[in-house]
Amino acid sequence: MQSMSLERDELLRRAESLVAVLRSRSEAAEAARSCPPETIDDFQRAGLLQICQPARYGGLELGWDVLCEVSQTLARGCGAQAWVHNILTDHCQLVATFPLQAQDDVWRDAPHARIAASFDPVGRGRVAGGGVTLVVQA
Repeated sequence: MQSMSLERDELLRRAESLVAVLRSRSEAAEAARSCPPETIDDFQRAGLLQICQPARYGGLELGWDVLCEVSQTLARGCGAQAWVHNILTDHCQLVATFPLQAQDDVWRDAPHARIAASFDPVGRGRVAGGGVTLVVQA
């Protein structure tokens, strides 16, 4: 699969072009407690979900810094929809750290697969110094 050749500035321009659209959908997204499918489609068409995906699967293979800048731009329209963008894009980067076989299992036949994971934090909070300290257990 060929990588799209988009650069940071173009991705930011595309994100900027969606700010008003996200703003117009923000009340509906809040009421539905869900990101509108049209928004996900807009992110996909604009190449914004492939920022951290490996190039061998059609992604842009850019860094988390670009992902964050794009999400921050989108958040000017709607923080919730931007958060969904960030999760879907960040978790592509997570899968990119897995062994090649796992990446193939996810993207080989579905290069536009959407990925969202959950994490089970392990640890306990302890009151300390006017706040809370997280003690992580291995």
